[in-house]
Amino acid sequence: MKGLADLWFLSDLNGKRDITTDLVRHKGNTKAVITAKADGMIAGIDEVKWLCSNHPRFAGITTKFTSKDGSRVRKGQSIGLISGKYGTLMATERIILNIMQRMSGIATHAASLASKVKRYSVVVASTRKTYFGPLDKWACVLGGCASHRLGLWDAVLIKDNHLAAGVSLDFSKVRNAKFIDIEIEHLHQLGKVLGDLKAGKTKVIFMLDNFDIRKIPDAIRIIKGAGHHVELSGGITEKNLLKYAKLRPDFISMSELTQDASPLDISMEVTSTP
Repeated sequence: MKGLADLWFLSDLNGKRDITTDLVRHKGNTKAVITAKADGMIAGIDEVKWLCSNHPRFAGITTKFTSKDGSRVRKGQSIGLISGKYGTLMATERIILNIMQRMSGIATHAASLASKVKRYSVVVASTRKTYFGPLDKWACVLGGCASHRLGLWDAVLIKDNHLAAGVSLDFSKVRNAKFIDIEIEHLHQLGKVLGDLKAGKTKVIFMLDNFDIRKIPDAIRIIKGAGHHVELSGGITEKNLLKYAKLRPDFISMSELTQDASPLDISMEVTSTP
């Protein structure tokens, strides 16, 4: 979290000063109210509170939020109050709003998608196509979707490049992975990969990526018959989500979760300058 904030400060200030705020005579404390300008699900509050307590550039800022991450807010609803030195608030305003607007937008979109497939017992999952990395992932979780893998270190994802040229896979080397995810693009690939798999404790998921939708039911039958899980991915959007959910895979992963979510409109307005 601190590393992301450092990068954002470098982008905003480039190691220099806020030359606009320098024009303002007021140097004391001030207060600002954070307000939702649209209906949605709020997220990013915990991240803002952490920065205000731990990052030196947020020193002296105090927060009093009336909403919690994952809660619904209405247009015009006050989310919280933030106070501190005028210059510090102005220097951190954009970062605070960027975090809350993006995470809230993703959480709102995730909640909408999760509700669409709930009746089919399908879990919508994010991908690693993110801008804010783990913050995007957490926003998906707040909205009721799954984070999938966080990076290259916590789960195995075997893609078509790993399977190229008949490469043999040694699954016995898997240690401390949340799951093994194997990307399959054609039905004929299933036989060899299933043959390489041996009984183990690690959950195995077969990702049917850009798979011929007419052949998905057969693939699901084979995979689940072998005791494994099914994930559908590739070209799945909000418009065609239900068509894939009705096939009843275990998971549907969508880059749209983090790539196409619109930021939730949130404002931060100064209310007093004592």
